[in-house]
Amino acid sequence: MPLLMYEKLQVSKSKMLSPLDVTLVAFEGSKAKPVGVVQLTCKYKDKEVSDDVMIIDCPAMRNCLLGSPACVNLNLVMRVKSIDAFKSPQDKFIEDNLDVFTGPGEFPDTCSIPTKKIHHQICHLPSKLAFSLLDPLKAELDRLVERKAIVKVDVIDERACVNRLVIVEKRSGRLRLCSDPSDLNEYIERTPKLFPTLEELAAELVGNKFFTVLDLSEGFHHCSLDEESS
Repeated sequence: MPLLMYEKLQVSKSKMLSPLDVTLVAFEGSKAKPVGVVQLTCKYKDKEVSDDVMIIDCPAMRNCLLGSPACVNLNLVMRVKSIDAFKSPQDKFIEDNLDVFTGPGEFPDTCSIPTKKIHHQICHLPSKLAFSLLDPLKAELDRLVERKAIVKVDVIDERACVNRLVIVEKRSGRLRLCSDPSDLNEYIERTPKLFPTLEELAAELVGNKFFTVLDLSEGFHHCSLDEESS
């Protein structure tokens, strides 16, 4: 406690400062020698605790610092021995909606991209890969087929468009497979659209209670052949 604050308390003579031969060291390394120590009663709501308080003559110090025992006794800090006993609102929300947070995510809406009529087939040959990538590529393709993210095709439809395959190696050693539909992008019918600003989006968030960040580690789109646009 700062000396100036202690003097304003007008502590009775029965609780005068007692000499103390210690040196306090702050977390950043600065040192201070207390003027003395006195036993004071701290109260917070319905809790009271008596503790020894060190008085420091430091004009720059404006607030008191409570030790961990006093903080625990005043219920300012709760010692948690098991995190399973306390569930945050986010954990409860996830527990009540396990169907949403289990397995691969999927948006229920359908996205329609209008395209111009393609008069010729766009078909790229498979990319040449290093021999060391063949086994990891096979393992990743099998994994994606198993989780129904992609479907194995034995016969390619004559109207189908085959994109380039871009392979990126992750830090974990696994492969990220991406398609490069740059050729198909030329046949998309462009529709001018005005995107909302950050200020407009922030205004729509007023009143919401839960916010989250989507981690789109694997994104897939399901396509089907259309008679007019294929």
